[in-house]
Amino acid sequence: MRTSAALVGILLVLGLGLSAHGEEAAASDRITDHLPKPKDADPFRMGAYLIRGGRAVAAMEASVFRDGETGFTLKEVLRYTAKDAGTVEVNAKTGPRFGVTHGSYARRNAAGFLEAKWHRGPSKDRPEERVTEGAPIHIAYRTQEYENEIEARPTARAHTSLVGMLFLARHAPRRKGTWTWTDFAPDPAAGDRYVEAARLECLGKAKWAVESQVSDAWVFSYTRGKRAYRFALHAETGGFLGLEVEGMDLKLAPTPTGEFGPIDEAAPGLMTPIERARQRALAIRQRMPVGGTGWRYEGELLLGDYRIGRAVLAVEPTSVGGEPAWMVHERTERVAGEARVVGELSAFLAPDLALLRGETLHHAPSGKSSSTFGREGSAVVTRHHLGPKRGDPIAHPVRADATVGLAAVVSFLMHVPETRTTYVLSGFDPRYVTTPKAGSGSFPLDVADAFIEVEGPSAYSTGARLFQTLAASVSSKTGRRYTVHLDRKTRALVAVVGGLPSTTIAPKGTPGKAPDFWQTDADPRSAYEAFIRFGRGYHLPREDYLAKAFHWGRMLQHDIRAGSYPPETDLAGYKRDWIQEFVKRSKHRTIGDCDDLLLQILMTSKETHGDDGSLTLATLPAYGGHTYRIEQVAGRWYITAID
Repeated sequence: MRTSAALVGILLVLGLGLSAHGEEAAASDRITDHLPKPKDADPFRMGAYLIRGGRAVAAMEASVFRDGETGFTLKEVLRYTAKDAGTVEVNAKTGPRFGVTHGSYARRNAAGFLEAKWHRGPSKDRPEERVTEGAPIHIAYRTQEYENEIEARPTARAHTSLVGMLFLARHAPRRKGTWTWTDFAPDPAAGDRYVEAARLECLGKAKWAVESQVSDAWVFSYTRGKRAYRFALHAETGGFLGLEVEGMDLKLAPTPTGEFGPIDEAAPGLMTPIERARQRALAIRQRMPVGGTGWRYEGELLLGDYRIGRAVLAVEPTSVGGEPAWMVHERTERVAGEARVVGELSAFLAPDLALLRGETLHHAPSGKSSSTFGREGSAVVTRHHLGPKRGDPIAHPVRADATVGLAAVVSFLMHVPETRTTYVLSGFDPRYVTTPKAGSGSFPLDVADAFIEVEGPSAYSTGARLFQTLAASVSSKTGRRYTVHLDRKTRALVAVVGGLPSTTIAPKGTPGKAPDFWQTDADPRSAYEAFIRFGRGYHLPREDYLAKAFHWGRMLQHDIRAGSYPPETDLAGYKRDWIQEFVKRSKHRTIGDCDDLLLQILMTSKETHGDDGSLTLATLPAYGGHTYRIEQVAGRWYITAID
């Protein structure tokens, strides 16, 4: 009966959390302290697919709902798509503090069955014990071959099942934190014990992709014995967004509606919406003409109203090893203050756009770097080079249909129908290929996949000209997102409107202002100038820039209201301490390296414009994850708050 347990283990190995003594028990209690009373609790339901090898091999439904005013009822059902794979079911009752009092587990398939029932309290040997959340757990097992009983003696309450774990995490404080306990699983996966140390950690807020939808999420890690998992809950609704098993090709993905749906048990495998979208893309790619004509596009690189550089995309027919192929070339050049940055991609693709080999070049004030990559069997072998230093080969498995670059996405979109449809274009990006650290797992296969939604007829304006276009939104798990506009009649590329980064590739000749926010000697004339003054002051560093970048009075008042400083804080000392801390933390960059970094921050920050004329910049975690409020005070622009 252990053969199917290995797969269902990712659900049931989460098992029963048995709180331990001391700090561990206190940590677990901090979660349960935030649970609503049963009579006040809202039901929690979820539907998900168990994914292996890119296909759904099982469908799951789970729920937690109040059981009167005395506790909760938990239920999980896992149904495999193949007839002989069977079902797995968990039912449990808990007390008011979510500690399990009794429950059952059943796993059935063509090979037989395993059933378990457990309860807390009296047994044949100890009839005097009461049914409480802290009493021993007695478990009775039954198969077609034997019956057995065991006893587990936790020191306090126990939590049970995957949905129970998610329910606890859903009500945990929304902050980084760690909770630990001893975990018991009634049917542990191979290599795991019935009782193991368990650790739940809230990693913080991040982006989490479900198909083409990227959501703000709270991300958690869960470790039990030798297994480690990551899962995400929607930041606003608390809904389940997904679970991944580190080092294994197993994950849970929510069903499109979030609810459990019927499946065809006679089918050999249930294709997920992502795989259906991938197959739709493959069907179009396989029909693309062999040896067709190429295309070339030259455009302006814009950041809002500012023209910051140029972009070139080109696709030409060629041959590799005597077989037809495409050669794609991409080049972007941007200017940022004292920095000039050039990025290039050159690659050879098969007629269906599958990657054969390629290279990237990056020239920046910080130096020159390059990467070469090429397919070798089921893997792509990548070498990163920094200046004259040559890198070692890094081999990672990559889908056979994976492609690379923006030009490949555009070429694909030139052949799609105009109807509103979703596609997944398998992707590869050498920037995300690194040597795995010990215990970090393998390189994600789908990190660079392009999730495409053809939006249908649209329009794009340069100010002087209006284009009737076919629009398609594109995103990936890297966080990148943009919208491609193609001429509706000719399918020629018109523009690529950036979401993240926020740069747009516009038709050549599109008007744009020259960036005028790089001067730092005079009083800032805009919010961008105020931010650049601070950025140069910090990264160079320059104390005179830092002293004038902030409105120190408003900064101090903001920090006092936030509780970071007492009301009696001396303003002169506050200013001195901040400047000294900035100088201490500075990496003393060159001005070119500094300006390149500051433009990257502006390109990737989320901007919010207030009714009072203020600007708030929220930076990505890679750039500190801070929020800067910039205001005009008495005709001059200052940073007035940092969070």
